[in-house]
Amino acid sequence: MHEVPTWLWVVGLLVAGPKAYYLVQIGRRKKGRVKYKLRRIAVALACYFAGIFILVKMGYSQFEAIAFGFVLAIAAGFLFVRPPSRSRVIPKHIRRIVIERDLKGMPFDSNIHQIDHIVPYSKGGDHSLSNLRVISKTENLRRGARMPRLRELF
Repeated sequence: MHEVPTWLWVVGLLVAGPKAYYLVQIGRRKKGRVKYKLRRIAVALACYFAGIFILVKMGYSQFEAIAFGFVLAIAAGFLFVRPPSRSRVIPKHIRRIVIERDLKGMPFDSNIHQIDHIVPYSKGGDHSLSNLRVISKTENLRRGARMPRLRELF
């Protein structure tokens, strides 16, 4: 068996490292989305095989049954499984806990402070306590919707 050269491992880590980091940050926050896609696939496969089985039993050709099963699977996947709803509004009880945790008794002033998503909402971040923090308004506007660097997470 051939040994993989060291330089190839280094190049692989340089290419795959940032992607793996991004997937860990986003993947752990998209549990609902993953469940939704798995449900959609399960419903589509069930309808696909049911459609093929029924049409073959009715005497249609295998090609017609497969074509019908494919169309039925796509239609059932989109019609019967709804995507999870996501609201941009942070729930009040979460807001209150984050403000108490980060400001430690100081009053929240909307002219000075903003609640920031560590992993931006637009990039898949959620409204969990571990993803929210209170920072100054200027810092939040400067940061924008950029993903956090590794040193900012710890």
